[in-house]
Amino acid sequence: MILFNWAKIYKSSKGQPAKIVDIIEYITYKTIPLNKQDPVFSYAEVNWSGKSFIANPELLLSHKKDYSNKELAQYVGIAGFRNLSDFIILGKTTLDLAQCPVRKDTLIHNRLLTIENEKIYLKWEEVTRRNKNGSV
Repeated sequence: MILFNWAKIYKSSKGQPAKIVDIIEYITYKTIPLNKQDPVFSYAEVNWSGKSFIANPELLLSHKKDYSNKELAQYVGIAGFRNLSDFIILGKTTLDLAQCPVRKDTLIHNRLLTIENEKIYLKWEEVTRRNKNGSV
């Protein structure tokens, strides 16, 4: 699981899907920049922490070649609008459509998102809840 500040990512990336994906990849894997010219260097200087979350970023990124940067960036953005407390307490990984600032018709064609019963489901976010002792 990663925690991030969606507003900061969006602002830093200027809304460019490829940069959003790069930043999420950096937050997930904490890649070490090769030198000061490496684009990762600028990401390493920023505190990306926040209350937005992705429960399974490794799973999302391991399938990134199968999806466009736009689909991945929309996934990250929708994940960014969810309530962390609802996830911690209730295990809720969906976003209510009423809480989404993005129009429904924009999301319908994203293969990583499913809309059912006025809820947005994120493909790689359905997780098994673990007890405090680590058992399922």
